Amino acid sequence: MKGWKTWAGGAGLIFTGIGVILKGFSEGTFDGMTEGIGLISSGLAVIGIGHKIEKAAL
Repeated sequence: MKGWKTWAGGAGLIFTGIGVILKGFSEGTFDGMTEGIGLISSGLAVIGIGHKIEKAAL
């Protein structure tokens, strides 16, 4: 199971970002939209960088 910690960390950030966005929608405010999008982008970046590092190590 190579890179499972990277995938878990990235998925955690992505799901946290989705949760922040949904919380903002449920409260009727859009204050967390930028923060949620930033968390989702960070999760994708973590997965992408981890994949590149793993690929380079082979």
